[in-house]
Amino acid sequence: MFQFLKTQKWSVPVIVALGVTVPWVLWPGGTSEDGAGTSPESGRPPARLVMPQLVSPAQEGKPAILEQAGLFSEKKADAPNDAPQTKGRLVDILGDSEFTARRRVDLLKSLELPLSEEEKDEIYAFFQATEPPAEMPVESWRWLMDEIFSLLRHDGTDNAKFASGLAGVYRNSSGDPIIRDYAVQHLGHLLSAEGPPELIVSVLRDAASETQNTIAGTALLALNQNFPQDLQTSAQAVQLASDPETHLTSRLTALQVAAAQRNPEALPVALTLAQDSTQPVSLRVSAIAAVAHLGSSQDQATLQNLVLSRNLRIKSASSSALQKLTQERR
Repeated sequence: MFQFLKTQKWSVPVIVALGVTVPWVLWPGGTSEDGAGTSPESGRPPARLVMPQLVSPAQEGKPAILEQAGLFSEKKADAPNDAPQTKGRLVDILGDSEFTARRRVDLLKSLELPLSEEEKDEIYAFFQATEPPAEMPVESWRWLMDEIFSLLRHDGTDNAKFASGLAGVYRNSSGDPIIRDYAVQHLGHLLSAEGPPELIVSVLRDAASETQNTIAGTALLALNQNFPQDLQTSAQAVQLASDPETHLTSRLTALQVAAAQRNPEALPVALTLAQDSTQPVSLRVSAIAAVAHLGSSQDQATLQNLVLSRNLRIKSASSSALQKLTQERR
């Protein structure tokens, strides 16, 4: 079984059956002065990016099988006593440069649901913008947009309009890639919550082909959660895992989705990657975990050789995988 282990700064996928940490490094929880996530320009992934939680409504907010850990678990402070009131035009308050991102989020959280039509119109106008308001840091803008998506999803009064809005954000190829990824995350949640399936599935299929960033991995996880035995999703996962041009994070995710889908075509891919010392260690560890999930006694010799690796992560992952295969074949 695949599960996620939440740490203070990272959401780390874990193969529970193996005890192998699959370090596909996604979503740091570090904060900037303004309370926003880490910028990709810093060389690290953005806050909580790329792995949507994608669980059933009853489990929302909790880590589970192959899901992106807690969409709503990022750094959030209690609303300060001097939190802004919802008077005047909401879009003006959201765009006012005197407020920090945290105060803007406090404002959003103070709104009562369901939202009024005027509030929704102003929020939609804000999130359709292609760049942040003047003097708002891009990291703050990303955090705020994610919170706006969360607010509209929890409002739930017009899922069709919301899905269409998210689809527009994703399909704007010149838009901010982090916000586009957030849009894909929320579409996955919305599909689980009975959003318009034709539109959402179409967007997720398209997004799973965007291999130059983390979006493909996000889309695969959404599809896997909603369609756990799906030939098209399984085939896309194997294709991405096999493609060296795919973004590393999406490639790691693709390996795990292919294994979760029980696609036998993923096994030779995983075996090749696991033994290739030129590949990133994180990718090799993920491949070893996939071998343990899909392999047979015929693959024990490969794992025995990998146990001799000088790399402690490879050695540990291989030992756990070998133990699992041995136990299952008794």
